[in-house]
Amino acid sequence: MDIRFNIQGMILNSRNPQEKFIKIIDDKENTGGFIIFLSGNGNFSFPDSYDDWVEDLAALEQYLQEAAWIIDWKTGKQA
Repeated sequence: MDIRFNIQGMILNSRNPQEKFIKIIDDKENTGGFIIFLSGNGNFSFPDSYDDWVEDLAALEQYLQEAAWIIDWKTGKQA
């Protein structure tokens, strides 16, 4: 599974308008886990954005596997 951190990716197969862009932040130093930002706009701004948190890499992999997204990381911007 290709997981990239601190870079914006585009979700190519989402049916939810708030899930067009993704950014995953490695937040182990602060919270011990990973923050997943999801957005309908590339600016990750309210009200078209939200975030989720998972506790470890295994939970992150499961989260992404369950979402079954195809993510294009190549077009992303650094976070």
